[in-house]
Amino acid sequence: MANILLLEDYASLQKVYAKILEAAGHTVWVAENGEVGLIMAAEHPVDLILVDVLMPVMEGFEFLQTYNLKKHPGVKAVVLTNINDNDLMKKFYKLGASNYIIKANTEPKDFLQIISDTLSE
Repeated sequence: MANILLLEDYASLQKVYAKILEAAGHTVWVAENGEVGLIMAAEHPVDLILVDVLMPVMEGFEFLQTYNLKKHPGVKAVVLTNINDNDLMKKFYKLGASNYIIKANTEPKDFLQIISDTLSE
Protein backbone atom coordinates (compact mmCIF):
# COMPACT_ATOMS: atom_id res chain seq x y z
CA MET A 1 0.00 0.00 0.00
CA ALA A 2 1.01 3.62 -0.49
CA ASN A 3 1.99 6.61 1.61
CA ILE A 4 -0.39 9.39 0.59
CA LEU A 5 -0.26 13.09 1.37
CA LEU A 6 -3.72 14.67 1.16
CA LEU A 7 -3.87 18.45 0.72
CA GLU A 8 -7.45 19.53 1.32
CA ASP A 9 -8.72 22.54 3.24
CA TYR A 10 -12.24 21.30 4.10
CA ALA A 11 -12.19 19.25 7.31
CA SER A 12 -15.19 17.16 6.27
CA LEU A 13 -13.52 16.13 3.00
CA GLN A 14 -10.24 15.47 4.82
CA LYS A 15 -12.04 12.96 7.03
CA VAL A 16 -13.95 11.31 4.19
CA TYR A 17 -10.92 10.91 1.90
CA ALA A 18 -8.62 9.80 4.72
CA LYS A 19 -11.17 7.20 5.87
CA ILE A 20 -11.60 5.81 2.34
CA LEU A 21 -7.84 5.63 1.76
CA GLU A 22 -7.03 4.14 5.16
CA ALA A 23 -9.77 1.51 4.74
CA ALA A 24 -8.01 0.52 1.51
CA GLY A 25 -4.76 0.05 3.46
CA HIS A 26 -2.97 3.30 2.66
CA THR A 27 -1.13 5.50 5.15
CA VAL A 28 -2.46 9.07 4.96
CA TRP A 29 -1.09 12.40 6.13
CA VAL A 30 -3.40 15.41 5.88
CA ALA A 31 -2.45 19.05 5.29
CA GLU A 32 -4.92 21.92 5.14
CA ASN A 33 -2.90 23.93 2.62
CA GLY A 34 0.16 23.77 0.39
CA GLU A 35 2.48 25.40 2.90
CA VAL A 36 1.76 22.70 5.50
CA GLY A 37 1.90 20.13 2.70
CA LEU A 38 5.48 21.11 1.86
CA ILE A 39 6.49 20.59 5.50
CA MET A 40 4.74 17.22 5.68
CA ALA A 41 6.21 16.07 2.36
CA ALA A 42 9.67 16.80 3.75
CA GLU A 43 8.94 14.87 6.96
CA HIS A 44 7.24 11.75 5.54
CA PRO A 45 7.94 9.31 2.71
CA VAL A 46 5.33 10.00 0.04
CA ASP A 47 4.23 7.91 -2.95
CA LEU A 48 1.22 9.98 -3.97
CA ILE A 49 0.05 13.53 -3.34
CA LEU A 50 -3.63 14.40 -3.63
CA VAL A 51 -3.70 18.17 -4.06
CA ASP A 52 -6.76 20.41 -3.95
CA VAL A 53 -6.73 23.30 -6.40
CA LEU A 54 -8.18 26.03 -4.17
CA MET A 55 -6.79 26.28 -0.63
CA PRO A 56 -5.87 29.16 1.67
CA VAL A 57 -2.25 30.22 2.26
CA MET A 58 -0.85 28.22 -0.70
CA GLU A 59 -3.04 26.81 -3.47
CA GLY A 60 -2.46 23.54 -5.28
CA PHE A 61 -0.76 25.03 -8.34
CA GLU A 62 1.78 26.90 -6.22
CA PHE A 63 2.34 23.79 -4.10
CA LEU A 64 3.21 21.68 -7.16
CA GLN A 65 5.44 24.42 -8.58
CA THR A 66 7.34 24.63 -5.30
CA TYR A 67 7.43 20.89 -4.56
CA ASN A 68 8.56 20.13 -8.13
CA LEU A 69 7.67 16.51 -8.90
CA LYS A 70 10.73 16.24 -11.19
CA LYS A 71 12.92 16.48 -8.09
CA HIS A 72 10.98 13.62 -6.47
CA PRO A 73 11.11 10.62 -8.80
CA GLY A 74 8.45 8.07 -8.05
CA VAL A 75 6.08 10.57 -6.40
CA LYS A 76 2.84 11.04 -8.29
CA ALA A 77 0.17 13.72 -7.98
CA VAL A 78 -3.57 13.73 -8.51
CA VAL A 79 -5.47 17.01 -8.54
CA LEU A 80 -8.67 17.35 -6.49
CA THR A 81 -11.11 19.95 -7.78
CA ASN A 82 -14.67 20.90 -8.53
CA ILE A 83 -13.51 23.11 -11.39
CA ASN A 84 -14.06 21.33 -14.69
CA ASP A 85 -11.65 23.35 -16.83
CA ASN A 86 -9.40 21.70 -19.42
CA ASP A 87 -6.99 24.66 -19.54
CA LEU A 88 -6.52 24.50 -15.77
CA MET A 89 -5.87 20.76 -15.91
CA LYS A 90 -3.30 21.26 -18.70
CA LYS A 91 -1.37 23.59 -16.35
CA PHE A 92 -1.35 20.90 -13.66
CA TYR A 93 -0.28 18.22 -16.15
CA LYS A 94 2.66 20.43 -17.17
CA LEU A 95 3.71 20.40 -13.51
CA GLY A 96 3.65 16.60 -13.53
CA ALA A 97 0.17 15.73 -12.25
CA SER A 98 -0.94 12.31 -13.46
CA ASN A 99 -4.69 12.66 -13.14
CA TYR A 100 -7.50 14.67 -11.61
CA ILE A 101 -10.67 14.00 -9.65
CA ILE A 102 -13.81 16.12 -9.87
CA LYS A 103 -14.77 15.87 -6.19
CA ALA A 104 -18.52 16.40 -6.57
CA ASN A 105 -18.83 13.81 -9.35
CA THR A 106 -16.67 10.98 -8.03
CA GLU A 107 -18.00 8.06 -6.00
CA PRO A 108 -15.70 6.40 -3.43
CA LYS A 109 -15.11 3.32 -5.61
CA ASP A 110 -14.16 5.52 -8.57
CA PHE A 111 -11.94 7.64 -6.30
CA LEU A 112 -10.08 4.50 -5.21
CA GLN A 113 -9.82 3.27 -8.81
CA ILE A 114 -8.18 6.53 -9.91
CA ILE A 115 -5.76 6.28 -6.97
CA SER A 116 -4.95 2.65 -7.80
CA ASP A 117 -4.48 3.40 -11.52
CA THR A 118 -2.21 6.34 -10.76
CA LEU A 119 -0.07 4.36 -8.33
CA SER A 120 0.37 1.54 -10.85
CA GLU A 121 1.50 3.84 -13.70
